[in-house]
Amino acid sequence: MKLITSSVAALIVAAPALAGSPAYVPDTAAVATGPAYNLGGAVTLGYGYNTASVANSDAPSDEYADTFYFLDGTVGSSFGRFGWQLDAGTEQATFTEDGDFYSMTAYTGHLNYDIGGYRVGGFYGMGQWDEIYSDDQGDMTWYGLEVAAEFSGILMTAHVGAASSDSTHSSLNFTDYMFYGVQARYFVNDNLMITGLLNSSMGQIHSEEMSQLDYSVEATMRLGGSNFYGSALLGGTTVDADGDGSGTELRAEIGVSYLFGGDLRSVYGTSTPMMEKSVLTRMGVNTSIYD
Repeated sequence: MKLITSSVAALIVAAPALAGSPAYVPDTAAVATGPAYNLGGAVTLGYGYNTASVANSDAPSDEYADTFYFLDGTVGSSFGRFGWQLDAGTEQATFTEDGDFYSMTAYTGHLNYDIGGYRVGGFYGMGQWDEIYSDDQGDMTWYGLEVAAEFSGILMTAHVGAASSDSTHSSLNFTDYMFYGVQARYFVNDNLMITGLLNSSMGQIHSEEMSQLDYSVEATMRLGGSNFYGSALLGGTTVDADGDGSGTELRAEIGVSYLFGGDLRSVYGTSTPMMEKSVLTRMGVNTSIYD
């Protein structure tokens, strides 16, 4: 966790220096036709509220709520047809009535290459999760392939891969379980972006498969004429752990981001077009909750 927090903090410290010469990309520019070198990124601090309805799970009750805060950072650029992106984030949650709930961190590296207007590439990531309430912890890794392309102002991104989790509670371990997802970023204009996400992943509890579906819609808008952007997200998670239980979660998040290297379209459309992977560490947490 200290490594992730330090990584995100480094982005915050570096952001003002990087913001001095923003690289602007016009509305009509596609993700693959940006400048030869376009370093940009964002640092986001946010807060959220989550409600859950669960069955046969290791939770305080069948109906519970928690609050959480998160700190995320992303940075990337392109060199001709080659592109790279780094993501890092941490999240901490507390039950509204029962104290500490969970913590999780995730960081992922991406490499891609422009093929006919499509950013095609791969990624590798690592994460940690700690379900404090049940005293279970785990280390996760993931890898896979991804592609991004812009169509009429909508940046579409898709990924497919496999994730593994090594837990202190060995019955929660799983290796190379598949996940896949799609994300759409609609650039309404240079100051407003709407993002939709759908991601499906698999885990394991006591040799039985657990499926998880994450979905969300988020609006991001520039605050005045500054480099700060406000965001609001509504989303949820559904879990089916075969004989161990099932449940649904609904959450709301608000956040403030500092962008460097350009506006919304430049940062999220050209510099960092790929999806971050924090939903995979949420899978690790849920293997413990639904055990």
